Amino acid sequence: MNLKFFLTFFFTFLYSSSCGIESNTDLFEETKVKIILGKKQENVLDIGLDFSIPKDWKIYWIYPGDSGLPPELKLLNYDDQISLTPSWPFPEEEFDKDIRLTSRIYKNNTLIPYKLIFKEKISKLNKLEFQLDYQVCKDICIPVSSKLLLQIPETNYYSKENMQKIRNFNKKVPIPSSSLISQTEVFKVDKNKIILKVKNLNLSQLKDNDIKVILYNDNFPTLRTLKVKAIEKKLEVILLSEEEIFLNKQKSKVFLKLDDKYIVSKVYVKDYKNNYNIYNKKVYFILITAFFAGFVLNFMPCVLPVLGIKVNNLLKQSETRNKNIVKLSSFYVCLGIISTFLVFSLTAILMRLVGVNLGWGMQFQSPIFIIFLIFLLLLFSVIAFDLIKVNFLQKYMKITFLESQVLKNNIFISNFFTGILSTLLATPCTAPLVGTAISFALSQSYFLSIIIFLLMGIGKSMPYVIFIIKPSILWYLPRPGAWTKYIKAFIGLLLIFSLVWLSSLLIKHYTNFKGSDYLLNNKGGYWEEFNKDKLFNYTNNNSKVFIDVTAEWCLNCKLNKKLVLDSQEVLDLFDKNNIKLIRADWTFPDQEIFEFLQKYNKYGIPFNIYFSDNYPEGYIFGEILNKSQLIKILSK
Repeated sequence: MNLKFFLTFFFTFLYSSSCGIESNTDLFEETKVKIILGKKQENVLDIGLDFSIPKDWKIYWIYPGDSGLPPELKLLNYDDQISLTPSWPFPEEEFDKDIRLTSRIYKNNTLIPYKLIFKEKISKLNKLEFQLDYQVCKDICIPVSSKLLLQIPETNYYSKENMQKIRNFNKKVPIPSSSLISQTEVFKVDKNKIILKVKNLNLSQLKDNDIKVILYNDNFPTLRTLKVKAIEKKLEVILLSEEEIFLNKQKSKVFLKLDDKYIVSKVYVKDYKNNYNIYNKKVYFILITAFFAGFVLNFMPCVLPVLGIKVNNLLKQSETRNKNIVKLSSFYVCLGIISTFLVFSLTAILMRLVGVNLGWGMQFQSPIFIIFLIFLLLLFSVIAFDLIKVNFLQKYMKITFLESQVLKNNIFISNFFTGILSTLLATPCTAPLVGTAISFALSQSYFLSIIIFLLMGIGKSMPYVIFIIKPSILWYLPRPGAWTKYIKAFIGLLLIFSLVWLSSLLIKHYTNFKGSDYLLNNKGGYWEEFNKDKLFNYTNNNSKVFIDVTAEWCLNCKLNKKLVLDSQEVLDLFDKNNIKLIRADWTFPDQEIFEFLQKYNKYGIPFNIYFSDNYPEGYIFGEILNKSQLIKILSK
């Protein structure tokens, strides 16, 4: 009994968080290496490969440069049952002028974090046997092979000291950035020289020595940083190789260190001589896309209630048979639409200047905006239906032009703010083409951003431009009669529906309420809530995963769900193919979801992506889901 008590006490003490679990320490030429255990949570372990490297010695990064090999860690006794994934901290770069070699290395005390995931739960105390192969170098490189044994506890485990050390090096691991992709241009300017340009960076108080850049491509010779030049918000880096660079269609990885911030993205290296015309063609395509994106917004379900207000105004104007009233009315709607898009562009620029990224429709995450929208919709509904008059304003307006042309018959107010309201209500709708235009607008130069938003405004205004050019089209409408009362009643119902919808959003904001069907599907099964660690585990275990990014204020999301995702055929296919279902609710601000969208250069929802063996990087669906296309992709 005493022996049992002693062993229990011993192991309890050994595995306590105050005494971090470590493997045996391997020693070679004063270089020490061991494995530390930071956390065990069910079948997931956070471990670190901990090196203590003597002065003037070094080990290598995953992309070592002209010589050397990175450390390679294998688990021997669970070979087919685990996923062992390293996270590589940003390295130092060295260039030996005598032998003209570039190396990316680690020195002194360094740690490489690993995520170890068992496919099955660990049911008992395990001794893990690791094989480590690495090169340690001084004047020459020496290959080292060692065995490291790590005992893990039976229960969940956490070491504050070890986890802190792992986190410290995890902070130095470059994280993907979709915004960096859109802000980065890389050109080959000579046979062995590349220029990398990044804009819209926060470089205040940073010196050139605080900025490090590594560019890697499987088929390129090793590139070293020759010169770093940071001016205001722009970064320019010259990279040089000892051999000629031959371009290919493969994306290159750009690793960027900005003081204590570490970023990675994938970009194409372009030939500077041939790129000018290609870039211009891309811009022209985006500008045309922006125009048609704005036009498509007129037919989204979000704007139907406001379209009803305009229809009501058109019916009134058709009674007058006055071309000037029709032209002015349509002109003021266009003015309201274009003005709102201009405000959008200026707001986006201001936010980018202060380092804040925006998404299309994010304002619906603010209860203040929803209150403002309810007030605006209510006010201009009663104006449009002549429930109140604004003629009393004429008593205080002594300008003849305004009295006769603007305020008369409420033309300016009802139509100008109808344009504003229809644009505001369109923002939760990411229609086809809209996502492309918005992503480009929020990531390019300020001038291009303004042009893209203005073209979207012009595109959305096009139906009303027709009435400016040809107002007599309205004369083809039937004469007013009893039927107009029914039309107005129907429009009124649409407006009431909009007010109820906005009010429900407001209630959900203040109660932080999710609909009961948010995670429930029609088969009684459940979607899982979005979590990037959960997604990482699924994809690393080769699970099939379908992700739906949605929100209560996104009407297109609800249509996708009703017509496609909740259809029995699709649900049966999800179940048959054992596809993990994850739903990300963006009704309220969520930085993790926004960063996930930005990773794929998306700034609005709905967003649907599917991961499988055939699509390891993810297959991205269009904003409006097509059931036949979805079934085809899921069946592969």
